[in-house]
Amino acid sequence: MPDRFHSDSGERVDYSVYSPGLVNSGNRISTTWTISATSEGSSTDTVPMTLPAPADKRFDILRIGTRSSLTVDSFNAGCTQLRCRIYVDTQHANNLLHDITIAAPGNTLTTQDCFSTTKATIYNLLKDGLAHNFIFYFWVNAGDAVLSVAQVWEGVGTSLAQSSPMA
Repeated sequence: MPDRFHSDSGERVDYSVYSPGLVNSGNRISTTWTISATSEGSSTDTVPMTLPAPADKRFDILRIGTRSSLTVDSFNAGCTQLRCRIYVDTQHANNLLHDITIAAPGNTLTTQDCFSTTKATIYNLLKDGLAHNFIFYFWVNAGDAVLSVAQVWEGVGTSLAQSSPMA
């Protein structure tokens, strides 16, 4: 009778560690930016960021969470709305990561999940382990707005809520 508890071809447990951390653009504004454009035109800033791909090819990244932080210091000369769009690599609808409307000065945090059925184009770009450009576009409805913080993060996992850190 064979020994059912011993086998040279039995189950083997391997351990692999993948901890890419959080990739952070840092604050893209050294002092302040004054935004006076009244339509989405040319980009205000571009930052390359790389989310490391797992070294072990058996792993697949299933979700990528992103978060943006914008601080508007003031609205001037009739401005009542600041718009910000953050694209990945190119200004195209499929590459639009964040589409933000701010109606009052202060800090605004936004989050976005990217996976195979939501923001799939961006998900497929970011999970490849290569550098990708996060491109900021700002404009106002009238007058101008002054910003002191423009920042974006990306990480493996899910953005649970706008007020909580990424998991």
